[in-house]
Amino acid sequence: MIDEVGPMELHSRSFREAVTRAVEGPKPVLGILHHRLQDPLINSIKSRKDTTVYEVTPQNRESLHNIIAELIAKEAERLKA
Repeated sequence: MIDEVGPMELHSRSFREAVTRAVEGPKPVLGILHHRLQDPLINSIKSRKDTTVYEVTPQNRESLHNIIAELIAKEAERLKA
């Protein structure tokens, strides 16, 4: 879990390296990205084939946690197999 990758966090080289290691590692990552952030690291994460991006909106903010929890449960089951 990475909460939150925002402009200030990206000023830290060690933070950037830790995010890169996590994303490239074998375990699933749930990360929160600042919605307006434009950065090569963030763009590379968003463009990965194994990445799903959900935007939190007023219409989905009350139910989005259920969708994410279901995805996490499915991934946990897949990893057990």
